[in-house]
Amino acid sequence: MWERIYKEMKASKKNVAFVGVGLFDGIPNSRSFVQRHQLTFPNVYDGDGSVAKRYGFVGQPYTAWIDARGNVIRQGFGPTDEPAFRALLTRVMQ
Repeated sequence: MWERIYKEMKASKKNVAFVGVGLFDGIPNSRSFVQRHQLTFPNVYDGDGSVAKRYGFVGQPYTAWIDARGNVIRQGFGPTDEPAFRALLTRVMQ
């Protein structure tokens, strides 16, 4: 889902960015996840937890909607289904 929506947004030149942040599992497992799911949007590993601390998350999966100034617009734990993800994406892009 993430990759498909990322590609749609990129193709339509929407002003939105996707960034995956790996925690806890180590770099090799994070890389394996990215490769296994064929993710092409930027992914990083937060080894020291600074990103997690900045945005207030302590587990995965976690979704944060962050505006261009770095303010968290919405956040939540757990998987997100595609209709809910698309609805929120539409709302925050308005």
